[in-house]
Formats: sequence, C-alpha cells, structure tokens
Amino acid sequence: MNPEILQWIVDGIIALIVLEAVYLFARFKRGTGLAPINWLPSLISGVFLLLAMRAMLVEANLYYAILMLLAAGLAHLVQFMKARG
Repeated sequence: MNPEILQWIVDGIIALIVLEAVYLFARFKRGTGLAPINWLPSLISGVFLLLAMRAMLVEANLYYAILMLLAAGLAHLVQFMKARG
C-alpha cells in the first residue's frame, strides 16, 4: 500500500480520537460522563503510538519515533497508576 495513503489513514484516526475526546469531555461537563482521568491517558497513548507510526511512514528521524513511543508508555503508566488507586 502507498505510504502516503497510510499517512492519511493515520491522520484520520487521530482526528477521530480528537473528536472522541471532545465528545467525552462534553459528556463529563454535562455530568453524564466519566472524569477525564478515566479515559484521557488511553486516548493520549493511542495518539502517541499513531504519531510514532506516522513518523516511520514519513521517514522522520528515528529519535522522534522513539520519543513518541516513550510518551505513549508514560501515558500507559499514568493509566496503570490510576487503576491501582
């Protein structure tokens, strides 16, 4: 598959995640949804993983991809710490 098409797919998925975050935050503000600490780390880690994938698709600097993977790991750590209480 053409790498440029894959870049557009990754960008589209990131846009959908942003829309999901806006929707979930709006529900929280109305009092019918969960607090952002319950869902935001998962969304952030997903976006960072997608950014790492996109960096490899555009043949960006390897250190940029590694940084994105580390950020995704930190977001997962926050989620884990929240789950532990």
